[in-house]
Amino acid sequence: MVTGNLTIQGTGSLTAEGGAYAVFAAKDLVIDGTVVTSSTTGSASAIHSQQVVKIKNGAHVTAGASSQHGIYGTTGITIENSIVEGRSDDAHYAGLGASSGDIAITNATVTATGTAGNGIMTNGNIGISGGDVVATSENGYCAITGSSVLISGGTVSATANGAEANAICAWAALQISNDAVVTAKAENNASYPAIFAENNINISGSQVTTVSGGDAGIFTPGSVSITDGSNVDASGYWPAIQGNGGVALTGSTVAAESGNDVAIYSPQNISITNCVVKANGVDGANGIKANGTASSNGSWINTSGTETFEGHIENSVLINGTTGTVVGDAALPGHVTVPAGTTVTIPAGASLTVPADVTLTNHGAIHVEGTITNNGTVNCDTHTGGTATCAHRALCTVCGRPYGNLAAHSLAKTEKKPATCTEAGHEAYWTCSVCDRLFSDGDGTNELQKPVVIDAAGHSYGTDWKYDANSHWHECAVCQGKDAVTAHTFHWVIDKGATATEKGSKYEECAVCHYRRVTEEIPAIGSTAPPPSQPDKSNPQTGDTSNLRFYVSLLLVSAIGLGAVLAICKKRNSHSEQAE
Repeated sequence: MVTGNLTIQGTGSLTAEGGAYAVFAAKDLVIDGTVVTSSTTGSASAIHSQQVVKIKNGAHVTAGASSQHGIYGTTGITIENSIVEGRSDDAHYAGLGASSGDIAITNATVTATGTAGNGIMTNGNIGISGGDVVATSENGYCAITGSSVLISGGTVSATANGAEANAICAWAALQISNDAVVTAKAENNASYPAIFAENNINISGSQVTTVSGGDAGIFTPGSVSITDGSNVDASGYWPAIQGNGGVALTGSTVAAESGNDVAIYSPQNISITNCVVKANGVDGANGIKANGTASSNGSWINTSGTETFEGHIENSVLINGTTGTVVGDAALPGHVTVPAGTTVTIPAGASLTVPADVTLTNHGAIHVEGTITNNGTVNCDTHTGGTATCAHRALCTVCGRPYGNLAAHSLAKTEKKPATCTEAGHEAYWTCSVCDRLFSDGDGTNELQKPVVIDAAGHSYGTDWKYDANSHWHECAVCQGKDAVTAHTFHWVIDKGATATEKGSKYEECAVCHYRRVTEEIPAIGSTAPPPSQPDKSNPQTGDTSNLRFYVSLLLVSAIGLGAVLAICKKRNSHSEQAE
């Protein structure tokens, strides 16, 4: 205990135990980069300054008090880059407390516990920047309370377990910004709002989770503003989010759930712009209600009620319960999910766009009558739309991925073509008019690369000659085709020799095929008609008898009687030789 300023520093450690104060300074008290462990069992604070307590440069301070504050500075407390644990067991005091000054915590790890009172308390302002702060009120008071509460970055967890308590309470304004992560819980069924500010509540670019078991999750008589990519999950017994001066949600994701009222409420106006909002009220109540005007622009709103925003909705998706519709040309403002059992319709003339870096998760069903454009990621549990063919499965009109089975082939039969002697044929086959593939069966199960060929059989020529007036050939028994066609080789054949009193006859015959033509008479030998032609002895195969007639005439002139008889006999013998 000193009556002036007190500075504790060095590489060692200080343990102080007091029956009243453990460590006391009448003026400023500085703990600089050292370890201080303090406790008191008396009716005083463990660490007490009549002016400002300053803890800095990696100090590690532990302070516990039975009756008053764990750490107290009349005109303020500053904690920088240090580890601090403050605890108070008194109902009217705090783990960290100040009377008229501010409490500023910068890049520090702070645990402030009020086992019967507040965690962090001041009549001035509370500023938390960076670091990790855990504030707890075990019974009936606030975890964090001050005139204004400004949280910028860092992680803050505020828990008030008693009745009629706030997790965070600001008697002026409350602001959470710069990627802060804040959890505020007042889960007692008789609690006050988890986050309360007398003036306004502004959440910017931060993540906030609130729970109230007996009142609102977030409440102010002023206005609530949630902006700049914030992610807020609020639940309360009464409205999860209530701003009596209005609620403005811009460019953020908000989930609000009420156990006994509407989820988001204002007696004034509610505006929702470029947000993803899920608002679940108690059964039978709307998710979003404004006594003034509720409007939506460029947002995805999933509400438990039947509210329609009464014409104040543009380019948005509104889901009432399990039925949703796209209004205008909506572009998703962030990652969204269609819950299982929910159907969203894109009407004709409307459109839905999934921007780059945005994910649409579809656990329900999306009916596309208008258009959907996917520049990001769409994941569907159940696919819809598209038309399957035998070559390609249907493409989901929502996510664009193939699904289901291939369609049956559209088959047309080509009948069997038998082979001929000279031309190959083919077996019957079926052709799909869609994919142009070939199959050997009408069910389309056995695919072919090409029709099954039936080879040409070749000619089956007979041994009998076929002929016409000019030529002869052998004929195929199958197709009546001709082999090599050859001209006839004719010679004369006497089929009846002439006598003295009777005419004979002869004909031309092909020596190969025996085709006959030109039958002629042979005059009777005793006739006055010119004697028949005699065969040429020099070429007996031709059957030509003209020279023989000449010889016979000479014999008739030179001989008479017996000579004529001998000539006649000779002539008969010559005809007999030719016939043979």
